[in-house]
Amino acid sequence: GPEGPEGMPTGVVHDAAGTGRVEEDIQCLHLCLRAAVGGAARGLAGKADVEWVLRRLRSLQIEADDDTWVLAMQVLGNAAQRGHASVADAERLLDKAEASRHKAGRIASAAVHCAFFEAAAAAAQSRKNKYAVDARERLLS
Repeated sequence: GPEGPEGMPTGVVHDAAGTGRVEEDIQCLHLCLRAAVGGAARGLAGKADVEWVLRRLRSLQIEADDDTWVLAMQVLGNAAQRGHASVADAERLLDKAEASRHKAGRIASAAVHCAFFEAAAAAAQSRKNKYAVDARERLLS
């Protein structure tokens, strides 16, 4: 589709009145998620931020686009690396993404699925490391 500022696809989201207000709202939420991606890597953001953005979208009656779901999944992936999100969290988010895209008459993009696999892998790796540390501590105690 036509590209908006910063390569954002325009016209992907419309509210009932078809105004540009939705564009501003979604770009705002994308900025929040981008900040949360960085924050999650430092342990300063995570699931709660993703949930806040999804609640905000619901209250604005906006269906999230693929970029939104990818960013949300990246937040979870970074949180998962620090042990703050699980494979189940990533699966729940993927379910929401697929349901939302289905409602919009589309399928979740490959990018959404890639972000999911990265988040799930990060969560699994983090869990494996935690078990290794726990086992080591038990052996040494």
